[in-house]
Amino acid sequence: MNIKGLLFLFLSVIVLTVTINTVRNNNHFFIRYRSNISFEQGLEIKETFYVIKDTDIYIESFKDSDEMAIKVEISNTDENFYLNTTGRQSEPYRLHLKKGLYQLSVNGENGLGNWFDLRICYFTDEMRFLNEES
Repeated sequence: MNIKGLLFLFLSVIVLTVTINTVRNNNHFFIRYRSNISFEQGLEIKETFYVIKDTDIYIESFKDSDEMAIKVEISNTDENFYLNTTGRQSEPYRLHLKKGLYQLSVNGENGLGNWFDLRICYFTDEMRFLNEES
């Protein structure tokens, strides 16, 4: 092996080591909160989450049946930021949230054994659900 090859190999190892260490320490991963639920008559989900710094989250929701009544809401103590009464949001909806405490509420009726799927995508260093492991 010539000098250029050894130098390239050495620098590649250093770059990979620094990159892996930076990603692990910054904890900047894009993850998905997912709730895939089948219910018969009524459904109620309440989750509280904290936005650590101003961020964008992406919301999708799907339901199997038109008879199923679903309401998805994201709010804080002052106002509602997201309200979907159709239960369907097949294209990701981008929602900008400022630092603070928020509540996700999902209410449903007439499930009749059909499925409802809710997905919320966010970065782990910008937002956390309160019941999440740190």
